[in-house]
Amino acid sequence: MKIMTDFDTWLTFAVGSDETGPGGEEGGWDSDDPSPENPTWRGIEYFEFCDWMGVPHGRLLFAAFRELCTRTVIGKITESNYWTPAQTELLPTGANIIYVDHCFNAGQGSAVRCLQSALGVEVGGIFGPVTRLALRGVNPITLIASLHDAIEADYRTKGSFPKYGTGWLGRNDRGAALAMKLATNKGP
Repeated sequence: MKIMTDFDTWLTFAVGSDETGPGGEEGGWDSDDPSPENPTWRGIEYFEFCDWMGVPHGRLLFAAFRELCTRTVIGKITESNYWTPAQTELLPTGANIIYVDHCFNAGQGSAVRCLQSALGVEVGGIFGPVTRLALRGVNPITLIASLHDAIEADYRTKGSFPKYGTGWLGRNDRGAALAMKLATNKGP
């Protein structure tokens, strides 16, 4: 049951605990995107939601997208599109939170590269046997600290860092603080 408990803790961190309103690190409606036809609601892109629902892009009104994209639905989308494919369950409690949050915010390849850098293995962006082996017996506190630093370095390479960097770094700091609390059994 550890996986779902950790998943729920991360989901609350990322999108809040309210079923329909904004909250958590993702906030609410964001259409400040290079493609305004693909806004986000609580971290879920309109196109991603349409794909998950099996609805052609442009067929669902933005208002309906916001109404249908509840915390429960976001949980199902993020578990199937981020938590599970990123093999988050293989990371120790705490480290899994900061890792999947970067996966959700910057993409799986970016998160895996940060994890590999933190583990000191060859960085290739594929979560394979070398990465899995490096996770065996890893100290969660050390991994969280190294992962935090690798994520910060990754954010600083992004072209949109001048615009979003302060928020990204703050989110990374808050995620690492939550991860440390979980890893040391001091609660969320």
